[in-house]
Amino acid sequence: MYPPVLCLFSAALLGTSLARPPDYDCFYASVFEAENPALKGLPLAVQQKQIIVTCNYEARRRGLRKLQLIKEARRVCPEVVVVLGEDLTRFRNASKALCTFLASFSWDGKVDRLGFDEVFMDVTSIIDFNERLVNDNLPRLSFFCLKKDDPAAGFPFDASQVAGHVYGEKNEK
Repeated sequence: MYPPVLCLFSAALLGTSLARPPDYDCFYASVFEAENPALKGLPLAVQQKQIIVTCNYEARRRGLRKLQLIKEARRVCPEVVVVLGEDLTRFRNASKALCTFLASFSWDGKVDRLGFDEVFMDVTSIIDFNERLVNDNLPRLSFFCLKKDDPAAGFPFDASQVAGHVYGEKNEK
């Protein structure tokens, strides 16, 4: 879950910050699954009014989708477990707990919760610190530190490889 090494160029040189926006997929359904692990693996839909506001991956695999009427959802997937999600207290509390958890990984406390299921975490200081640790002679033997004060907390990585996708210019042929 911790941000992968996206790239190792200095944010300071770019004059910008690097933000990693974690987004909790199927957040409402995940909160119910965390409260009741017996729901994991079952098609689960969260209802508000007469619609599904979200559903888990198993429900999606079986043809359910967000904003679907409950009546239609039961027709498409008769075994769906529908839970009422109109009281937002549990989601608000889970969101605060997840934000606190992510903040524990932040080196400078720059973590902002934008909604229940969306957080922005400024990882500039983490990337800049680790950029200075890259072994220029053997970049494939680099180490990414997760904590400034604990050099053993982290993971080895190959700084000569780009993690993720690299796209050329839009008009490039």
